[in-house]
Amino acid sequence: MEENYVKVRIYDVAMLSTPLGSIPAILLEDEEERVLPILIGRESALSIKRALEGEEGPVPLTHDMFLSALRECGAIVQSAVVYKMEGDRYYAKLVIEVNGERKEIEGRPSDAIAVAIRATAPLYVSNEIMDTMSVRKSEIAEGE
Repeated sequence: MEENYVKVRIYDVAMLSTPLGSIPAILLEDEEERVLPILIGRESALSIKRALEGEEGPVPLTHDMFLSALRECGAIVQSAVVYKMEGDRYYAKLVIEVNGERKEIEGRPSDAIAVAIRATAPLYVSNEIMDTMSVRKSEIAEGE
């Protein structure tokens, strides 16, 4: 990945308290123990949590089906990348390879991440986003 990005892992899928009530979020952590919270929908949170825990339901979820479709078309999932933020919205893409050609599929961060973790592909966030929007892991523990 380019030097403008940092590799992250999923620290947790959690419920965050906001003035609007509890909202699910995915918490992405880098090697410096900076954590980036991204608010997501309940269905995406459930999908990501199930994938992390290796749970398989009686029928594939949307993210499972999408990954199967990509694979049937010969695509290889390379990574999920959260690459910019405008206002209060993060932008992400799923990077795939098809017949040796790199392609980028625009999508919500939660969807790109949900597909990438099912494919065991790495996750990246732009350095700028991590520098400005992340919090230290120790700050999260203090706030609990």
